[in-house]
Amino acid sequence: MTEHTGIDFSSKEEVTKALQDVGYLPRRDEVMSLVDAFGVDIVAAGGSKTVILEGPPGVGKSALADAVAKIVNARFVAYQFHAWSDADELFVGVDVCAAVAGDAALVRQEGVLGKVARLSQDSIVVLLLDEIDKCPERTEYLLLDWLQTGRVPIQPGVHLYTNLDRVMTFITSNGHRELSEATTRRAARVMMRPLPVKQQEILIRAKTGLDRGFIRTLWKLARAVATEEKNDALSIQEGVRLAIATWLHAENLNDINILLCQWAARSEKGREAVRQNNFHPQAKAAWSELCRARKEYDNG
Repeated sequence: MTEHTGIDFSSKEEVTKALQDVGYLPRRDEVMSLVDAFGVDIVAAGGSKTVILEGPPGVGKSALADAVAKIVNARFVAYQFHAWSDADELFVGVDVCAAVAGDAALVRQEGVLGKVARLSQDSIVVLLLDEIDKCPERTEYLLLDWLQTGRVPIQPGVHLYTNLDRVMTFITSNGHRELSEATTRRAARVMMRPLPVKQQEILIRAKTGLDRGFIRTLWKLARAVATEEKNDALSIQEGVRLAIATWLHAENLNDINILLCQWAARSEKGREAVRQNNFHPQAKAAWSELCRARKEYDNG
């Protein structure tokens, strides 16, 4: 599935560099799981090229899948599980609007696995099955035959077949419930933790292009708010949005507090701590760095 990319996917060093080149800083265990999945002979080993990514929100599970899609030049397909996920959404579903309108040709729609099966005939596909732990266990079991054989039932006795050699599947879990043994034995399992703070700062700066000192003090402030809530996995995406919003819109110290409530605090406990000025010294430092960085930017 990795032909014509110019990358040796059996080399941990080349895979690491390729991910870094698209803005993702991989951990060693992630790279090892990818090298293994890229190289697996699905005929001999059975099943699919699948990796289960576990860990709290914000550690980069979805970002890894997206980065892999970029380095292998793949079609990226994402599906978000929820409490009512069922066979219709996975295999073939019904377009309610088309049914109401009486458009028979459009009533039946392909589910996410049907879409992947179709795309895999001509393209490399990276499939992200996000937060599987939110769906009922009975829905999880619907995946098992597909992970093993690539079969997608679209009506009684009729199946599509996925070219599993062209598909890399990432299944993510935030730990709301244990995944079934049947699922976990079909994939490498990687427990993801937050990146070291310095690497987080490097990523936020790379994605925003903003001043190093400003990013360092603002991210330290944001993490202090998260710690107040006992949240140890504030995401890079939240850091990027906070930094950009602060740079563009903050006109005073109170504006920084407002943006902290929007992008760093995830609960009322955190927001109340911000409103009570519990982080005033850190916020003052961030405002000072912002003013300095803006002045340097204006002066060229």
